[in-house]
Order: sequence, then C-alpha cells, then structure tokens
Amino acid sequence: MLVILPTLLLAQAVSGAPLRGVCQARLEEHLRRPNAGYFFYAEDADSTKHACGWSVEDPGEFDRYPSSAQAAFTTCQNLADERGVKSRCEPRARGGTLVGLSDRADPDTAGLVRDGMRCGQLPMNRWAWTERAFCDLPWHGPAAAAGVVIWNHGLSGTVAQYAAPVPPVLRLLHARGWDVVKINRNNLAETGVEQSLYRWTQRTLEEVASHRKEGYARVVLAGQSFGGYITLETADSTPNIFGVLAMSPGVRLGGGAGRLDPSITERIVGRLPVDRLVLVFPRGDSLFGSIDRGPGVAKVLAGRNGSYLLLDETLDIVDHGGGTTAKFAVKYGPCVVEYLAGAASGKGPVACHATAAQQARAARDLLPRPPKEAGRISWGILEPSGEVVSFALMDVAGVGRRVLFGVASGWRRGGLYDFSVVDSAATFTLPERGVVAVKAGTLTFSPVASGRRQTAALVELPDDQ
Repeated sequence: MLVILPTLLLAQAVSGAPLRGVCQARLEEHLRRPNAGYFFYAEDADSTKHACGWSVEDPGEFDRYPSSAQAAFTTCQNLADERGVKSRCEPRARGGTLVGLSDRADPDTAGLVRDGMRCGQLPMNRWAWTERAFCDLPWHGPAAAAGVVIWNHGLSGTVAQYAAPVPPVLRLLHARGWDVVKINRNNLAETGVEQSLYRWTQRTLEEVASHRKEGYARVVLAGQSFGGYITLETADSTPNIFGVLAMSPGVRLGGGAGRLDPSITERIVGRLPVDRLVLVFPRGDSLFGSIDRGPGVAKVLAGRNGSYLLLDETLDIVDHGGGTTAKFAVKYGPCVVEYLAGAASGKGPVACHATAAQQARAARDLLPRPPKEAGRISWGILEPSGEVVSFALMDVAGVGRRVLFGVASGWRRGGLYDFSVVDSAATFTLPERGVVAVKAGTLTFSPVASGRRQTAALVELPDDQ
C-alpha cells in the first residue's frame, strides 16, 4: 500500500538578507500556503532588478507535466528575462520549507531545463525562438538520437499559439529515440499570409541547417494548420528531409477570411521527395468549410514514387485540431510512430491497423506514472475532448481508500482524491476543474467552466510488457 506521511506546513522565519521588492512578502505568504509548491527567486547584483515566481500544488497529485517546479521556475525566469536580470532563478522554498538558502540540492529541480532550450519562454523582442517540446523527457542528443523532429504550430489571429503544447503523438516519437523541438512564433509578428509563410519557411530552413550541422542523421518536419503549410513548403524547398507529418495543412486565403484552396497543398504533396510522408485530414474540419480533402490528395499521391500514410475523413479524427489530441495519439499514434521510426515501407499507401494492445501501450506512455502500489488501472478516452484518462481505487496506508485519477492531453496530471459514493457512483472533485463520477465502467466528467458533460468507457489497462 502507498504510505502518505502527514506534512506540517509552518511559516518559517526567513533568515539572511531579505528578498527585494514584493518578493519578500510573497515568499512569506508562500510559506504559509497549505498547498504551496515551489518558490524561485533571482536578483541582479549590479542593480535593484529582481524576479520571483511560485506555484501551488493539488495535494493529491503524484505526477504532473509541467511539474510544479517547472511552473515556478518558468514564471520567475520569464520575469527575470523581461527585467534584464542577469542571474538565473533558483529555488528558495519547497512547500513550507526553505531550501534555497543552504548547500543542499533539491533533487526535484536538478533535472529542470534552464538553458536556451527551456520550455515556456515568452517572445520578448523576438519574432521566433526554439524550445524543447517535452522538458520532462531526457534529451538524446545528435549522437544518440534516431533523428530530430521540428514542430511548427498553427495560427489563430493574434492568439499566442506558441503557448499551445506539442501534440502527444510526438511524445510517443520522442520515447522511440527522437528529439523533438518546437519553433515558437511571436503572434504579433504574424502579418499577411504570403509574407508570414515566406518568413517562417526561411526560419524553419535555418533550423534544419542548424540541426544537420549538429549531426542529426534524420530530420522530420511536422506541423498543424498553418504550421502544416509551413512544413510542406519547407520540405519542398530543401533536399534530404527524411519525413513530413502535416496535420490539417493549409490556410484560408484573403487575410484569413477567405476559403481554403485545396489544390495548393495537393500540388505540394504530389512532388515532395521525402522518404516518409504522413498527412492527417480530419472529418468536419470547420476551419476549412468541412470539405473532404482526403480523396483529392489520395489521387495525387497515387503517382508518388514512395510510401505514404494518409489518415483522412474516413477515420475517427474530428475537426481542425483532431490530430493534436491524446485520442489521436492513442488510436493512430502507433501507426505514425512505426511508419516514421520503423523500417522502409516500400511504395504506395500504408494501412493503419493499431491493435488494442498497441493502443493501450500508447495510453500507458502518455498517462501520468501511477504509484507502484496502484494495482489494476482502467483507462478510456473522454469524448468529445479527446483526453485520455485513467482510474483506479487504492488503499492508502493510514488514510483509507482513495481514487487514483490521471489525465493526458497536451499536458498531463495525476492525483489521489477522496471520494464518496452517490447513486452507486464513485464521485470526486478535481479542484477548480470539475466533478468526476465513475459507475459501471463509465467515467463522466462535469467541468466547472461549462455544463457540457464528457464521458469515457473504461477498460482495464494491461500490465506493461
């Protein structure tokens, strides 16, 4: 059984030189919080500049990405960068305990990515910058990696799309030995379609050249929506691209208000010289008028001198962002990963027939890591959001029976929660998120933000093989 030791969180006297500005008061407040996470702080020795950042934790959480430490560090470091603080943010407190004023290293912060590839950066005065896609996964490096994947996100007016997580299917590819990076674009630098397309294609070409120079043997370009359009244009502009993964590629013409011209992407995919080509066209793509694009692309690809994996409107992939969900990663990710990372597939279309066992393994890779004492866990796919969830009942020593619940989307969270039985359903609350009820193999999630309920049919997750 899992043993949870009671923790007494007491405010401590903050010894030594006080932190600058409001950070001193915020540190003292942080130490009094019942669910305090981490507190990070940095100051510039040559000026009065300083920065701090902190996080809170769900008391039941056992795994989370981004982690509480990563969240606090990112908040602090973004502020430090904005203010020109030269030093790096370091932990000053964990929960109600001061940890940063001694020589004892905190093991939970030792693995944080703190260099120029760290996650969650802000644009500052940059048009674009590059980050790791998954800062909780080990970096393989050019000598050990099977290759590198370069991700380009979509475009939505002036919305900061750089903050969106990289699709979970690429997390599966990272687990197969590939390094995955994302090119973040400043949303304020998105101008006219043609100008932006040229600018970001050139930026992606620079990234390709940089990774080739580092020594990566294979380069895969990936993107969604406008990012998929950039991906296709880039692959069409340089030789020796190993693979392409384009999800709902394209852009509406006429300043974003016009209709999609499918022939643009059809002409590009028909001539791409890449070894591996994956195209995703969801059903009912509302952004592009819900037209079926798969048939036209299939005709073009019939003349391709190589293989391709076409995931089109005939499959259970719905709406514009259908390829970016955890559901897509579970149902079709095994095919995508095997095609991109496996042996050569000859010529012509590659069929996707992921088995139930392959899908379960993908779900296991995406979901939060459960405690060893968890025992049998069930999993399912929430509809219509496409999030993947896990559920189990656990006996916790000294506490009693608790619900284990995990969720995987672009981010992931897992925790242990107190529950009650209401109408034969195990019911529990996710703080600030909603209420979950599990009954007769069905999980129902009622979010706080809206009245639209979501459901998932649960099946047992097999033991890891």
